[in-house]
Parts: sequence; C-alpha cells; structure tokens
Amino acid sequence: MSRAPVSVVSSFLYGQPLLAGLIAWLWLGQTMGTLAIAGGALTLVGVALTVRGARKPAVVPPAPAAKPALAKLCHACVALWHGAQVQIR
Repeated sequence: MSRAPVSVVSSFLYGQPLLAGLIAWLWLGQTMGTLAIAGGALTLVGVALTVRGARKPAVVPPAPAAKPALAKLCHACVALWHGAQVQIR
C-alpha cells in the first residue's frame, strides 16, 4: 500500500466499519440490520469504483506553446518589475 496513490489508500478507510461489523458478527454473534448491510454494500461499491478509476492514467493535453511576442512582453514586465530599463523591439 505504500506505493499506491493516496486516493486509493484513503478510500479503504471507508471499509473499516464494514470490517468491524463482519468481525462482530463472526466472533461475537451480533447481527447487522438491513440498513447496515445496505450501507456496507454501497460502501464496497464506492471503494471499488474509486480503486478502478485510479488505475486509469489521466490524459492531460500538452500545454500550448507560448507565442514569441507574448514571451517578450512577459520578460519585459518581469524586468520592469525588478527596476530594469527595457526596450521592446
């Protein structure tokens, strides 16, 4: 789990109450109500969707190249900010 993304690892924390309920049922003989079972199933579906979605790499389009005129203007603004005298050609 140390190599998994934070979003995947943290999503497993939602399963802790479900696991505690399962252990209580197995070892202590306690029963879970219908609402608790439905909530547990919904939690498992949510965790499964999160883990499945985390496996797909995000597609990020490349950033557009800056136009030379804009780059010169930005450079001039930074230089003026620092107190230099600038000539824009």
